[in-house]
Amino acid sequence: MLAVTTLELARVKNIKAVKEASGNLDQALDIIHHAPSGFVLFSGEDSLNLPLMAIGAKGTISVTANVAPTAMKAFNDAALAGKWERASELHYGLLDLHRAMFFETNPVPAKTALALMGFCREEFRLPLIPATRGTREKLQALLIKTGYLQR
Repeated sequence: MLAVTTLELARVKNIKAVKEASGNLDQALDIIHHAPSGFVLFSGEDSLNLPLMAIGAKGTISVTANVAPTAMKAFNDAALAGKWERASELHYGLLDLHRAMFFETNPVPAKTALALMGFCREEFRLPLIPATRGTREKLQALLIKTGYLQR
């Protein structure tokens, strides 16, 4: 959706926020700058959480938070408090995981990671199918490297 469309919808009294996942920081800037009072933007693109929060996003709607909820909460808390050094540290610590959540179509990597961590079964409803062996192996290695999965 273009920024102009989002801003038009922002004038509707019961629309209070937008999940911005276009990957276009100029678009997010326009929405934040021109939004009516009370309308907020949430990051919907985990790898861009830090820059979106820095320009005024008020939180995230995150895929990564399914796998790393504590770290994502800490990131959001730091960013919303203006503790940018800490927010940056947390963001870059999560960046590989953010990107891994899109090795394949969402939610396949997230659910595969959660299954590897023992939180659910690795089952998918059609048209989704299980992650490829390569994706599963890369996710497992990353989860071990980042401490979310023990060997």
